[in-house]
Amino acid sequence: MYDGGPPTGRARSGVRGVGDGGQALLAAVLVVGVLVVVALVVGRVAEAAVARAGAQAAADAVALAGASAGREEAVRVAAANDAIIARYELRGSTVVVTVELRGAAATAAAEAVPFAPRRHAADARTVVWPAG
Repeated sequence: MYDGGPPTGRARSGVRGVGDGGQALLAAVLVVGVLVVVALVVGRVAEAAVARAGAQAAADAVALAGASAGREEAVRVAAANDAIIARYELRGSTVVVTVELRGAAATAAAEAVPFAPRRHAADARTVVWPAG
């Protein structure tokens, strides 16, 4: 029915809720769902990166312990870091280890270098670390 005013662009059906309002809600729900999925993926990637970094730190410590004090010390350091030695290899004076920690694995190598601190001639209290 025409009321004499300008047309509003909407039909007056008398039924409330008919229109575009439901589409906006659906779009908002979809955007929130996508954001949740992205957050979960980012969380998993970050968790894997942290596990890998922890495994690498443990592998470095185990390799250094093995190179400086032998396999028994390497096993002790691995246990202290809650890591498992998957591989321990002695190649001359170099120790190569692979450790597993929280589902991540990492490999590290360390070389045993003989150490004998020398006293500086000018001052008996000064210790000179071996160069190179």
